[in-house]
Amino acid sequence: MKLKPHTRRTLLALALAHLALGSSDLQLHAAALSQGEEAFTKSVQPILNEFCITCHSTEKQKGDLDLERFKTLDQIQRDASVWEHALEQIRDKEMPPKDKPKPTPEQLQLLTNWMQSTLDAVALSNAGDLSGELANALLRGESD
Repeated sequence: MKLKPHTRRTLLALALAHLALGSSDLQLHAAALSQGEEAFTKSVQPILNEFCITCHSTEKQKGDLDLERFKTLDQIQRDASVWEHALEQIRDKEMPPKDKPKPTPEQLQLLTNWMQSTLDAVALSNAGDLSGELANALLRGESD
């Protein structure tokens, strides 16, 4: 898996913060992930259903992307790279496409904030696990 340099730096900083702060920080991030599950089902999933699933469903999979398969936070955690890429696409204004309906600025902010905080929590929870694919990529110094 190739990571962009800014992603590598962020993950490395999170890993170092985890080592410096210890296991109590892991408990805080476990709580954040727990809150992330509720936010996902109540706030994020409706936005995805309205603006993303029409093109990125199990049936259509435009760009080989199936967001419909993500029903729980656990599934998101196991495939966080999909969400990192999706967040980049949104921030780069590549998604949603110009000819498709768009979320309101508030919905977009809620979505991107949730995505970033979830990715941060996943990265921190994996910070001590050097066997993970993400940690191995960091150690190899792979970049885009």
